[in-house]
Amino acid sequence: MTSAEIENTVLGNVPVASCAASETTLQQTKAELLNRCVTHCVNEGFSNLTLRSLANGVGTSHRMLIYYFESREKLLKAILENFRHRQIASVVEDLEHVNTLEDLEKIIRHIWTRLSSKELRSFTTAFFEFYVKCIRTKEAPDSSQFLTAALDDWLKPVVAAFQRLRVPDQECHTIARLLLGALRGLLLDILASSDEVALAKTIDLLIQAIRLSVQH
Repeated sequence: MTSAEIENTVLGNVPVASCAASETTLQQTKAELLNRCVTHCVNEGFSNLTLRSLANGVGTSHRMLIYYFESREKLLKAILENFRHRQIASVVEDLEHVNTLEDLEKIIRHIWTRLSSKELRSFTTAFFEFYVKCIRTKEAPDSSQFLTAALDDWLKPVVAAFQRLRVPDQECHTIARLLLGALRGLLLDILASSDEVALAKTIDLLIQAIRLSVQH
């Protein structure tokens, strides 16, 4: 079943019973649509984002977005999770090359440069807005799941990098949380102040602190 045929079903132009698309096809179509949404948001940002404006940007209808993602909030969550997975995949690839402290320092600078880039700041802002919303509703399963994944998905590859540097396991987790917490705090700082020079100096101090922690 093509996207047009599915849309006709959603719009009520053909009986739902006649929809013979397999679950696999539906999931593939949903994944393709999500990738288009992520690309659109990377290029256009999240300012004044509505289902209709996003649908227009990716060449579909807002009803199709509702069909696949149910609501704007669930679509936003899916976009942020998809983007996080992309970022983590890139970070994992970088961290796999960490064998010395010098390697780690270069990777930390590289990760900071990428995450703090102007091109990603609308995504970073949207992430923190959604993160705070999930904190306020953390008893809800979806919110709890998002908060847990937002930490654990980043923590695992960072811990693995410290383990390759022969840091004791317990210290690996502590130092990894220090690094991730500091980077997230500095991302908030750059969103608020845009003082890239001052933050570059702060990153230098953070790297020194991580080096001392590892060498301790």
